[in-house]
Amino acid sequence: MLPATPPPDFDLGTALESLGKFRSLGPQRLLFAHYGPVQEVEDTLERSAEELRIWVDAVKDARDQGLDLDHAVAMVVDRTRGRYSAVGDDIDPELAAKYEILSSAESNVAGIMHSLGRQA
Repeated sequence: MLPATPPPDFDLGTALESLGKFRSLGPQRLLFAHYGPVQEVEDTLERSAEELRIWVDAVKDARDQGLDLDHAVAMVVDRTRGRYSAVGDDIDPELAAKYEILSSAESNVAGIMHSLGRQA
């Protein structure tokens, strides 16, 4: 469950609130445009919130260390690498490229950095 946090509109509080609204509706499945239906709604929403927090915390750490975007992306990717089968070392390169186009680490880290900059 890779997060989607592209600039300029990402806001952690709003994203977590949206996940809570979905949860309160009690859906039986989630339909993702690029990834198909998911039946494990509660687990998926919980994991989504967890991943958002992990990425925001990692980007905060990178920002606190004064890292530029490229180094922040490398740090976040390294820190989260084992969490996603879609970006593992043994994944089909074409599939990995698809995931990078749909939700690149650089775009997501940039979105979080932008959000953190608005809060400062």
